[in-house]
Amino acid sequence: KICKKMVSDADTQKIMSLLALAIVLKYYFTIMASAKGNVRPSEDQKAEVTVDENSQLKDGGDGGAGVAAFNDKERFRRIGLNELENVPITLALMAYSVFQPLASNEVNIAMASTFLLGRIMQSVCYAYGLQPWRSIGWMLGVISTLGFVVNIIYGAFKL
Repeated sequence: KICKKMVSDADTQKIMSLLALAIVLKYYFTIMASAKGNVRPSEDQKAEVTVDENSQLKDGGDGGAGVAAFNDKERFRRIGLNELENVPITLALMAYSVFQPLASNEVNIAMASTFLLGRIMQSVCYAYGLQPWRSIGWMLGVISTLGFVVNIIYGAFKL
């Protein structure tokens, strides 16, 4: 027995394309923001530049006894690295899930939307040092990525 899908395959591809575009734009925006203020390699400059290896962290105001606080440069560098760790694999799973004929279109859309929301939430909360919201945003992204995997497997084994 074949069930009628609530969202057509063509509509799913359109929605997923727009969500993928939003994720990619957010990804590149974050990467560009994380590179702001970085020192260019010497081959890209005429003048020689020296970098203090300890300049990424500054004293957290506790006289060095506790954990050092991140400066903005280090915070955005880590946001960019986090994007590199999470976004590419999820985009690949998104693309595969759209072309898995028996996977649920509704689940694909829900997972892509949740991933986008989670990544935006994680990046903004990381930039402003908001916990536990940063972790909640990260977890939404991870759950969405795993949701794509489950939906792909479900579609592959669906009779």
